[in-house]
Amino acid sequence: MTSLSKLLLQHRGRELRRLAPDLIIPIPQSWQSRLTRRFNSAGIVAEVLSTEIAVPYDLHILRRCRHTRPQKRVPVQQRFTNQKDTFRIRDRHLVHGKKVLIVDDVMTTGATSSEAARLLRKHGAAECHVTVLARVLDNSA
Repeated sequence: MTSLSKLLLQHRGRELRRLAPDLIIPIPQSWQSRLTRRFNSAGIVAEVLSTEIAVPYDLHILRRCRHTRPQKRVPVQQRFTNQKDTFRIRDRHLVHGKKVLIVDDVMTTGATSSEAARLLRKHGAAECHVTVLARVLDNSA
């Protein structure tokens, strides 16, 4: 993940810096995923970005409050519904008025990052931008 993060910075670093985020927040994993994977790829990317563009990141502000079926196993038409109310905000005062950069590893339909951005904006984030390592171009995947 570290090498891919540096590749992201090499190709999109200027654009990410131009966004001038105040805070970087990775998409969190459920506790079940953390037990089986033992790492959060979005968290690793967020940490590298934080170091390289000198913006703090926080792994704990956005919390996954319910386990959802993996998006790749959900029909495209149901992916936004699958993510509805998946996240909670902890320490909402930390996002109020901030420009937030949301980090995820792979984006297909954008349902996960859209739900995260919706919640962050609801709790006072001034702006939400998303960066990902990879984009699946075939939404049926």
